[in-house]
Amino acid sequence: MPIYAGVVTFDDDNVEIAVGLEEDRVRLSAGATKIGDWPLEECSIAEAGEGVFTITAENEALSFKPDSPADFAAAIRRSHRTAEAEDGSGDSADANSPDQDVSDAKPLTMGAFYVLCGVTTLLGLWALANLLF
Repeated sequence: MPIYAGVVTFDDDNVEIAVGLEEDRVRLSAGATKIGDWPLEECSIAEAGEGVFTITAENEALSFKPDSPADFAAAIRRSHRTAEAEDGSGDSADANSPDQDVSDAKPLTMGAFYVLCGVTTLLGLWALANLLF
């Protein structure tokens, strides 16, 4: 089982934890203290940006900053593809494509998108007004 060391912040205190990822389980521990052990389908791990990941289980969310974010992200992608292949929810064409979930978009990107939409609309209205008048 690959284990990824990192830090979780609890009430302004940094706590070093280890996240163990198996094909079907996620385990969290701090030293010899077990924090949790969940089947993969009962928890979610999402990239929050800047090397931080949100681990959600039992309606609780933790912000985890692994010592090696790139390795942890690769392990998460592998575990999601394995889970999709086992339950048949993933298509072979989509297995290697990045997630297209809008909620993963960065706020600046979303803001730029809406500004661009607004400017395009205004330019279209201006062109229509020049054609009509």
